[in-house]
Amino acid sequence: MVNLASTSPAWGIACLVAGCATAYSLRKIPHTDCFHTGRHQNMDGLRGVLALIMFICHAASWQQYLTEKQWRTSDSPFYILPGQTGIVIFFMLTGFLFARKFLTSKNRTENWIRLYTSRVLRLVPAYALMLSVLLLVIIFQTLKGHANWADCKMMDIISWAAFTIPGAPSLCGYNATNVAVAGVTWSLTYEWTFYSSLPFLAVLARKRVALPILILSGLACIILIRTIPIYTFVYFCFILGITSAFLDFHKPSQWLRNSPWAGLLAIALLITNSLIHNETSYKVSSALIIGMAFHIFSSGNSLYGMLTTRTFQVFGLCTYSLYLFHGLLLYTTLNYLNAEAPLFHLKNHIYWPTIIFLTPILITISLFIYLKVEHPPMQKLAMTSEITQRIWLRWQRCLLKNSYFSKK
Repeated sequence: MVNLASTSPAWGIACLVAGCATAYSLRKIPHTDCFHTGRHQNMDGLRGVLALIMFICHAASWQQYLTEKQWRTSDSPFYILPGQTGIVIFFMLTGFLFARKFLTSKNRTENWIRLYTSRVLRLVPAYALMLSVLLLVIIFQTLKGHANWADCKMMDIISWAAFTIPGAPSLCGYNATNVAVAGVTWSLTYEWTFYSSLPFLAVLARKRVALPILILSGLACIILIRTIPIYTFVYFCFILGITSAFLDFHKPSQWLRNSPWAGLLAIALLITNSLIHNETSYKVSSALIIGMAFHIFSSGNSLYGMLTTRTFQVFGLCTYSLYLFHGLLLYTTLNYLNAEAPLFHLKNHIYWPTIIFLTPILITISLFIYLKVEHPPMQKLAMTSEITQRIWLRWQRCLLKNSYFSKK
């Protein structure tokens, strides 16, 4: 039996190489307007690579799961810390981008309907597709007798449709429901909590926000915080990202942006964090070290221009779909192989070449989903936000017309 704690890092590096080769081959996609430009273009490449690293870490977790039938992180630190570091940076990046948006906007007020419509159009279509595939998986499991239609509850499906904010229950009594998506939905619940607090962040950035908007925002924050588990570390990561945005806006550093030594310093900080915190990156002290590295990247450093190449921009386009769908790809493929050859996961020279083979497939599927599912709705943002604005105004008029004071 293979010692999973001693799995060679070379397998993970090989997956990264396979991913880079795939992205390079896809770099000349016809929709060049999808690529972002500007000072923080490097952040797209960074988060795309981090999403791929998360796939590799979850592949190691799957090897552990097939051995123990219990979903948990791998015993190898090499396959734990990079994935956790990626999650930490994702939260920091969310805080940074929205704080930066408010700070650099020349408008004194924000179009909140447009902003929240953009969030819905950005996150919902791909998530709806992921949920549809997950439901097909559950139906298949019921046909095999691993799940029971009698245990299927509409409220459970609604809970998953609401980004698992109310919880992530087993669908149709299938205990591996969360394992099928590699448990990735937990981070999305905190993302929505952060989005609900954006009006207060706008006030911090000296924007004018109407009192009713602040009241609605406060109520949404209270409801979400009381609904999902309190994890103060996540909010601390958001704060570090916001702090980085304020530092970059008020005291931009050309050295951090342009110096190749700054990029090496960021890598050294991430390595140092892995050496100091060799069990988990979900600590305040760890987040501070990662936050220093993040600030170098958020200042515009692109690691010798690597993160702004078209190859890494392909990773940027794939990020969300790669994050959502990598669990389902691992689940369907590895479950099938485990049924055909129950001990294949105990042999690294068989298991990891399978993961390397899946890497180009995942990136290609993720890019296709971005181009066909994620990108088109964002192209209709102006029209959709205008329709939403009209519905909102009509609803307000109806409330005013039927209110007690109007009758008086």
